[in-house]
Amino acid sequence: MRSLNALSVPIIIAGFGFLLCWLHYICVLILESRADERRSVEVAARIRLNFPDVQRSLASAVPNSSHSILRLQQLLQEDHAILVDLLLPSMREVASLDRYLLSLYYRVMRFYFRVTLGMAPAQAWKSLAEMARVLNYFAAEVVASARTV
Repeated sequence: MRSLNALSVPIIIAGFGFLLCWLHYICVLILESRADERRSVEVAARIRLNFPDVQRSLASAVPNSSHSILRLQQLLQEDHAILVDLLLPSMREVASLDRYLLSLYYRVMRFYFRVTLGMAPAQAWKSLAEMARVLNYFAAEVVASARTV
């Protein structure tokens, strides 16, 4: 019985790891299939969101200090709160699996950012880029949901 318990822990950890990999690749496919950069940038400009600036900063810079990377993460958090508030009414009406998975993915990337910030800043930088991609998608969804209303 003792060997069964010792074996079940690694199996559970491996299963959880596979689940996270599946979530990552499904969300990458969703983000690549429906990326509408123009619409999301228009929304960002209208309601003064910061994620396009964060994406430009992430693409052009190398992580130089924990202060700057923490500021970028804070800007993304503010944008996430705004976009979720804008999408909440339409999320109640239409249960979208894409939005649910991307919301979960955003939370996983936020956790991954916190874990890797001290140990591997380059990985934390990549998680910020993924978070910004999710916000880009949500901004395009705001436009799409506004057109259907």
